[in-house]
Order: sequence, then C-alpha cells, then structure tokens
Amino acid sequence: MKLHQSISHLTKQEQTDLRYIVKTISAGLQPALVFCFGIRLSQQLRRSCFTQKRRNESHHAVYDLLIILHDNDTLQEDTAATVAQRMIGDAIKTNMLVHRFSVMKEKLPQMNFFFSWMHRSAILLINRDNSLSQLLPQKKKTDILPVSKETFVTIKEGLDKAKSLLAAIQEQWPSQSYDLTLQTIREAAGEIMKALIKTGLGYEARNCSVATMIKLTENFSDMVSVLFPGNTAEERQLYLLLTEAGTVDEIPGANWGILLKRIKELKQKVNDYVCKNSTLLKYVRQENKTEETAG
Repeated sequence: MKLHQSISHLTKQEQTDLRYIVKTISAGLQPALVFCFGIRLSQQLRRSCFTQKRRNESHHAVYDLLIILHDNDTLQEDTAATVAQRMIGDAIKTNMLVHRFSVMKEKLPQMNFFFSWMHRSAILLINRDNSLSQLLPQKKKTDILPVSKETFVTIKEGLDKAKSLLAAIQEQWPSQSYDLTLQTIREAAGEIMKALIKTGLGYEARNCSVATMIKLTENFSDMVSVLFPGNTAEERQLYLLLTEAGTVDEIPGANWGILLKRIKELKQKVNDYVCKNSTLLKYVRQENKTEETAG
C-alpha cells in the first residue's frame, strides 16, 4: 500500500463528495494536511410492484478524515472539527480527527500505528505549502523501532485489569445488584478500549465515556463496531446497556449473557491486535532470535 495523491480510482460519487469536502475545508480552515483514511459505503435496493418506480436504489457514505492544523493556527482542535462539520453540512457524512502538525511529526518517527499507516496508505486531499515534505522520511516497513516499555506496560496493565473485572463479574453474579454488575461491565469495556486506543492512536483516552471511546476506535479499527453494531432493536438495547451512564433495575438474562460474551470477545481481539501491532513485541522476538543465533 502507498499514499494516494489522486482520487481517480474512486467512484464518481466518491470523487464528487471528496472534491466538495476539499473545497469547503480549504476555504474555511486552511489546514496544512488533510487525509481521507476510510470510506464506508452502504447501498439499499428496494423493489415493489405497487409503485411506478419499481426499483429504487440509494447510496450512503461516511468519509473518515484526518485534518492536520498548522501549529500556529489559533483554532482549537475541537473547534476546527466543529467548524468543518458545519461547513460541509449534513448532506455528506464525515467522521473527523484533528491534530497539530507537530503531533504527526513527532509520532511518525516513533512508528505510531495510526499515523504511520496514514502516511503510507491514506488518500492525501490537501497538502498546503507542500507540508508533507516537512515530515521526516519513515523507516522501511521491515525496520523495527520499539515502542517505549512504559507504553507497552500501560496497555498490558489495562488488559489485565479488564480480565480481573470480568472474572469478578462471573464470581459475584447473580448475588450483586444489576447496577453494580453493569457498572463493572462498563469499567471492563473501558479498560479494553483504552488499551486499543493506546495501541492504535498512541494516546491516553482519559475521562472518556464508553460511547466516545467506541467512536475513537472506529478511526482505525472496526472490531468494536462489529461486536456492537446497533443495527437492530436487540443490538441497540445491548449498545445502550454498554454506553449509557444511567442505572437499570434489571438486565434481561439473555442480554446479560450476550453482553458479557461480547466483552470477552473484545478483550481477546484487542489482545491479539496489540500482539500483532506492538513493535516492542516484534523487537523483543528479533532480539531473542539474535541472542540464540549468537549462542
């Protein structure tokens, strides 16, 4: 995969949408760089013999964008995202992350998973004043640059805490109250997603709600949204149980079992994801192999 600097490989509708996005953001924000790192398309086809138009097709798209502001830009990141969303309007759905140029410049040499793949494989929509050339060349994909030991320890501690919380739930259920059980489930889910965000985006998700963390993970992985799609009445109920901060009088037995099972699945998926993408683990394995060869 390589950085795309053209949108000619996309559909006509995608090209039209992205050109409008570029025109709108360029006029309102003047960012250093804008990347499109994901496009989620859905199509709906309806047939009916009772209408004049017997075949009706509709298409929906969500564009994942990373906006890189100049370091001297007076707009705050959250404000810039809000301004861009309002200018683009509701006709085109977007999901935005906003960072400063210095953040990306710092993260790339560290082989941060999110920014590294952005730099390698995303679609470059805006490159104002050739800002891309100011980013230091990355190491080759085969080169290893270990993450800090402290970062890896933080991720592992979060997953271990989630494991302990899940074990405690099973031991104490159904003797404890529904509210306490649900609170523990949400806490376990939060620890798992913090570890995922730390691995994928490279920063701490402190004081974030479960719903906010789910949205953050969608910027680089679909594993949470796949487990909690919210696309049916039953799935929406599960999603609300996980994300709503309120209390409940009772958790339906079936929902309780499904919710706990999905959280366990999420923990395993995140654990596998961490092992796959942690350059520290790859570095340690390579180091051990070198020692064995030398011996």
